[in-house]
Amino acid sequence: MGQYSHTAAPQRGMVTIDWMLASVGGIALLLFVGSMIRTNLETDPTRDVGGFRILADGDELLAFQDFSFGAAGWNLSETTTDLPGLGPVLGPNGAAPVNRSFSVPDGTDNVHLSFDLHLIGDWAGDIHIALDQVSVLALTRPDPAGDVPGLTASRVGGHLAVAQPVEVTPNTADGTSPGSADGFTSYSVLLHVADPGDSFMLRFWTEASVGPEASWALDNVSAIGIAGRDVDRDQVAR
Repeated sequence: MGQYSHTAAPQRGMVTIDWMLASVGGIALLLFVGSMIRTNLETDPTRDVGGFRILADGDELLAFQDFSFGAAGWNLSETTTDLPGLGPVLGPNGAAPVNRSFSVPDGTDNVHLSFDLHLIGDWAGDIHIALDQVSVLALTRPDPAGDVPGLTASRVGGHLAVAQPVEVTPNTADGTSPGSADGFTSYSVLLHVADPGDSFMLRFWTEASVGPEASWALDNVSAIGIAGRDVDRDQVAR
């Protein structure tokens, strides 16, 4: 009695440790969810084989496909996520020719075309890459027991083709997936299409000798129209 009781007033603007942990956890969850959502890159001008590409003045993105949303425009449109070590790809493909046409706007002098090409299984022959009816590059899967070959380049007419192979050994396949294999070779391919006109066709076909166990798949197809300047090997090769 006779003594004043004193109660401390709550301090304003103070964030408790529990709320701080909850906030950090919420941000981490949002970042995780965001990383799991694949953006439709059909109109994304920054994606390129092996990294990111920023368009220069006069460049125009003509197409991009990572096959997360189907395979519009291709004569064979089967896609799969069942190949070990790969995400959505066009394929697996066999001996049947595969092609797609690209429309080119007026004023386009050249087209920078790039894609990832995966060769799976035992190959005894070549896969040919053609622009319209002109074969510009022939590739095969190297002996897995040997060294991975270096940069391959060819020039046919005004067209320049460059391919950089990488031997890939993904997680062991389960044996039931289409085209499953313990390893495969991935090529990052860059094509310089000279004087493309108002359209051109990208074609793939294989030799009969490649064997029944050989298959291939395609990913990250990008076509960029270039106006007002030329492109040489030093600009497209890495």
